Amino acid sequence: MDGNVEIEGFDNFIVKILATYADESILNEKGKINYHVFKPVLFEFPTYEYFVTGNKVGDCAKMNK
Repeated sequence: MDGNVEIEGFDNFIVKILATYADESILNEKGKINYHVFKPVLFEFPTYEYFVTGNKVGDCAKMNK
């Protein structure tokens, strides 16, 4: 189902992602996104604030050892 769902004060878009693209400058040697280079921006409701991500805070595979 693709479409626009209207909720009080907001429009929510239900979509299907068909393709994504990334500039080669942010890809690692395996063609995956390097998050040390690419710092995605997140938008948060209800504060209407933007946040920059990308700082490493730990290694999941090494936790609790």
